Amino acid sequence: MHNRNGFAVRCSCWLAVFIVFAPAWTAAAGCSSSAEQFPSGDHALLLCGEGIESESVIEGAKKAGIEIHYSQFLRRCEPGNREPGVYMVAKAVNQATSAMLEILNGEEILCEVAVELAAKPANGSSAPGFLAAMPEAEARFVDVNGIRTRYFDKGTGPVLLLVHGGQPSAADFNAWEWQQNFDGLAKNFRVIALDRIGQGYTGNPVDLDDYHNYYPLVVEHLVAFIRAMGLERVHLVGHSQGGWPVTRTALDYPDLVASLVIVDSTMVAPASNAANAVRFYIWHQNDLHPADGETHESIRRGMQSFSYTNNNITDQRIERILAISRTEKYKQASDWFNANRMSPAHPSFRALKKQIWDELNSGALEVPTLIVWGRNDPEGSFDAGVGFYEALEAAGTDVTFRPFDNSGHVPYMEYPDEFNSVVTGFASAHP
Repeated sequence: MHNRNGFAVRCSCWLAVFIVFAPAWTAAAGCSSSAEQFPSGDHALLLCGEGIESESVIEGAKKAGIEIHYSQFLRRCEPGNREPGVYMVAKAVNQATSAMLEILNGEEILCEVAVELAAKPANGSSAPGFLAAMPEAEARFVDVNGIRTRYFDKGTGPVLLLVHGGQPSAADFNAWEWQQNFDGLAKNFRVIALDRIGQGYTGNPVDLDDYHNYYPLVVEHLVAFIRAMGLERVHLVGHSQGGWPVTRTALDYPDLVASLVIVDSTMVAPASNAANAVRFYIWHQNDLHPADGETHESIRRGMQSFSYTNNNITDQRIERILAISRTEKYKQASDWFNANRMSPAHPSFRALKKQIWDELNSGALEVPTLIVWGRNDPEGSFDAGVGFYEALEAAGTDVTFRPFDNSGHVPYMEYPDEFNSVVTGFASAHP
């Protein structure tokens, strides 16, 4: 059993039986629970409550025939929930049907939870076809101002450049974020997806202190990449933090950009429900992963937090993120960003955002623009997307707004065919 951060679980056994948790607290007050089913037959169980500690013990699993093979103590359970807790992944053995689990501190029972089990369905789902897209063997590298930069390149025709989000302090965003879209878009475009500076397998600056100038640096790196690739005119698609460099590039080099697509990016949109967004990303940074680094299970949980449908989560993607998180260059960048508190909340970026917002409100954005937003973005930022569209329209920008219902922060993953169709139509209309 993987036991992270010292949380103790008294259990044993393993068998491929499907679990359906239906938790219901029956004794102690002050606790809450939630459960989720994985396609593999595993089930995740989240228990939250005051008094849960890293040394707390779970009892009752072994007696009931439940194998808890991963447990992680949580300093804070979820964004906006400051209670401590434990996150577990489990299976059942011997056709177990129910259990009563207890969380104890010494002899004190903090919580009791009823667990209901059911047999695993006979037929599993087939592997999605997109897993074959963007194979690692087809990755290429180019020198961009001394930075070894990884990218994928496929198709012919107008160039569509995909720019992912995140920043070097987190391993979860890289060029593979576009895996579900890549082959479909390559039917109509030459599609290029790069790892941004310090992310994926693109290198850090030789001097890490260059990251003090991080937000201008990511723009410089994107423009220099376009130049290094010999591209004369591109359609830019930027997601989340990737919305910042693509928008700045469209403002500074309008002759270079044929059209602009911005996806769920509060980096350029007006502030909306900012406190919720701050809580969400602070939790991701400080509380999602164990103290000694990312795990397969914590990465999966992080991916789920961005998604509404969870139909975009694969073991392949999780393992790729985990591999990136174990590289030395990632550890160096992550340590630097955390030590210097470099994030969109940094005063340096606040000044840059005020500047770009003044430019956008003045009508300086001359490139046709499509704004895409998931209505259920966990940042709580959908209203920001609407406000962004309304402000650009009022400023005279040629702008279109396309919401995605039942979608979180990554609508391009959750609805790849629909997203591809929307982007193809928009870019084709603006050659």
